[in-house]
Amino acid sequence: MPGSHRDVRLPFVLPPHTKYVKARDGNQIAYQVLGEGALDFVYLTGSLSNVDMRWEHPSSARLLERLDSFSRLVVFDRRGVGVSDLFPPEMIPTWEEWAEERDPEDR
Repeated sequence: MPGSHRDVRLPFVLPPHTKYVKARDGNQIAYQVLGEGALDFVYLTGSLSNVDMRWEHPSSARLLERLDSFSRLVVFDRRGVGVSDLFPPEMIPTWEEWAEERDPEDR
């Protein structure tokens, strides 16, 4: 609908470089770091995630840009999700194990 908020077009946002860190089990975990604020902000989505693709969605890109305006923003794909390595089907990680992977910059 012309003139509505749905008609708003954002300029193309160049996604940050995706890096990888090796987890304890040897799997590679994909992550991105944005912003330079004093506060570390870890943004975690549900089980559907892809650090590279989320920049293609204007509302998601806008949210991430707002978050990195006041923080050092860390976004990542958990093991078995998005562009991170798959894990064996018999090894489903607990929420605690996924939480241990939340800060790849400290590794």
